Amino acid sequence: MTNDTRLWCIHGNLQLPTVWDPFIDKFYHGPRDDAGARKTLSLDAENLWTSNRENPADWAEDFCLHVRDSHRPGSQILMGYSLGGRLALHATLCDPELWCGVVIISADTGLTSASARRSQLEKDRRWGKRFLSDPWNNVLKDWDSQSVFGNGRDNPKRDENDFSRKSINQVFRRFSKGNQRDLLPAFAGVITPPILYVSGANDARYRKIGDVFAKKAPAVSHVIIENTGHRVPWENPKQFTGAVQSFIDDLNCRSDI
Repeated sequence: MTNDTRLWCIHGNLQLPTVWDPFIDKFYHGPRDDAGARKTLSLDAENLWTSNRENPADWAEDFCLHVRDSHRPGSQILMGYSLGGRLALHATLCDPELWCGVVIISADTGLTSASARRSQLEKDRRWGKRFLSDPWNNVLKDWDSQSVFGNGRDNPKRDENDFSRKSINQVFRRFSKGNQRDLLPAFAGVITPPILYVSGANDARYRKIGDVFAKKAPAVSHVIIENTGHRVPWENPKQFTGAVQSFIDDLNCRSDI
């Protein structure tokens, strides 16, 4: 890898770009120097709340153009969590040659039926409406109490003043899984870039998604992080960082992208 390799990080729903701050200067690339040190990987945290795109595919097209327009020649690695992981999947398909490697964390490859997508879209519209008008602490508690988040255990604190309720409502509608096609068939024909799918040992739903993804897509490998649920990077940062670093070390990136 070259010294200007960058790691582009996409946060999940009801998160801010700052959720990636604990991982600044935690990833490395390139050979060790004479003193045994390695250069840290530059981290760029995307802000989903500033997007005005109406669906994941349109967002991915804009994002890939932004990455191509904003960096020096070098290698680009993409990482996304949950909602951000789904958007990262779209960005991978949109411009596969842009990415040296991709890390997908606890993200759904898509619903397989039109009826399921309609149901999900309606569900997300209801959530968006609640975040637009309901008391913040009440709706946030209900959101965190979903089984995918461990039924409300160890939830992160989020200050209402850090968010725009209007933007939350729009993100629920625009980036709903109801507006996303099933991506699994498309990835069945993708050989590059290499993709690491990360799931938590206590997150049965997304462990299964990772298993199926790795089985059907030749570019995908799946790693399960112990003692974690859906929010893998923040529940076990040490093991998560180690797994991602191992993946980065195995990448063979170009410098002329």
